Amino acid sequence: MSRKNAGKNSPDSISQIAALILMALGTLFSVLGLLGYVLDLPMKAGEARGSLPMGLVILAVGGACDLWARSKKAARIRLLTEGQPVPGEILEIRRHIFITWNENDWINFPGKNSPWSVSCRYTWEGREYTVQSPLIWREPVRSGPVTVYLDAKKPRRAAVDPDSVATVL
Repeated sequence: MSRKNAGKNSPDSISQIAALILMALGTLFSVLGLLGYVLDLPMKAGEARGSLPMGLVILAVGGACDLWARSKKAARIRLLTEGQPVPGEILEIRRHIFITWNENDWINFPGKNSPWSVSCRYTWEGREYTVQSPLIWREPVRSGPVTVYLDAKKPRRAAVDPDSVATVL
């Protein structure tokens, strides 16, 4: 996570958000299904224990999403620590208005706590490549170059340094 985002406990990828939601839903359905075995919980469409298999499947999908997100984050951290730094330029700034992460307010307006991401272009050995940044929780601006770290053996593997992206204060 970027130093600018160090105070926030915000996810840095959409797959982390999906994993969190799926694992919460899977846990809810699994607990409801387990309670169906212990208590006689009436439900409109059958028995509560029928929720257990669905909950376990959703929990497994959420766990797989979490493993994938963690592996992508570990690869990005490895590139940021061991990769070859090259200058890059911001091609596109995108705001993800359908993603909202509340930390302070109970009431949230659409887009108020939404993350951003940037698409960057970098050149390595005469070839141009593009890379997407992780979620950035402050509005980025196009001012100067950004730093991209790449794997010199496989230059398509790259990561944008979120600290090098200028943001609005």
